[in-house]
Amino acid sequence: MTRPPLTVLDTRFVATTFSIYSLGSLSNLAIVIYPPLSELQAALAGAFGQGLDAARYQGEIDWETVAKTQDFVFIRLGFRGYGEEGTLNLDDNFTVNMDAALETGLDVGVYFFSQATSEAEALEEADFVLEALEPYSLTLPVIMDYELATTADGSMVGRLYEAGLSGEEYGRICAAFCLAVEKKGYTAGVYAGRSMLEEGVAQALEEAGGFPVWLANWTVQTRYNGDFAYWQYSGSGSAVGITGAVDQDIRYIVRPEQVTGLTAQKHGSGYVLRWDKIPGALGYIILRSTGEGSGYTEVARGTGAGVLTWPDRRASAGY
Repeated sequence: MTRPPLTVLDTRFVATTFSIYSLGSLSNLAIVIYPPLSELQAALAGAFGQGLDAARYQGEIDWETVAKTQDFVFIRLGFRGYGEEGTLNLDDNFTVNMDAALETGLDVGVYFFSQATSEAEALEEADFVLEALEPYSLTLPVIMDYELATTADGSMVGRLYEAGLSGEEYGRICAAFCLAVEKKGYTAGVYAGRSMLEEGVAQALEEAGGFPVWLANWTVQTRYNGDFAYWQYSGSGSAVGITGAVDQDIRYIVRPEQVTGLTAQKHGSGYVLRWDKIPGALGYIILRSTGEGSGYTEVARGTGAGVLTWPDRRASAGY
């Protein structure tokens, strides 16, 4: 049976728990850590944030209203055309959006839609971005939006698509942009889809210094297993202060500790699960898969940090 993925970034649990880790091939179970209530209340306030990204497509935005329900925003600074010439352009609403968003006190970052097909073009884009940012101070990263251009029907088009680059080449281009931006004192990162990240971009960013990833994956439960700091989970959301659809994002600030020393020993018709104590944890929650691709349900809860075992009597039955 194919088990649905379960990660620390699963949005079904982020509001009430701290971390989730599956048991791999041992059984369809997972263990969740939750800290003492006082720590949970304090940590959740800064553990993640809800935000959006905006460009000229959103038209005139009431940023004061947006700031009442959102924690952060990424504003499109500009784009490289996906035609053969690949000209560099500012977003028509960049200046007005930046000025108004910063005035509200929102955490603000920017992104640039790239179609760079070489490291030299990535550096050209970085210079363009850095020049446009001179009047501003940011609290979030400068992001290279690296993706293939598509038409309204989803067909891939444009100079980056036609270049037919390898995953390794994608990675070198993204790393070049990030390193150039970082040299000027900014935090840099890359927005990309799951396939591009897995093909080589994520590895290149890690090797270049651990630049943050902004994952583009429109779903309620991502199957991407790599690390990411931001997740664009919807391209058709809504927000007060904006007319029409808007991309929605989650920002992950705290990465919890992982359950370690996890073992499953045969006991009667099932298994006994054991794991190492997590400092500061109040207890642990055991989850079981409810079927292929359908999620998890809670089956047990340990109310003390010293409860480090649990008998799984149904594991041998395939549950």
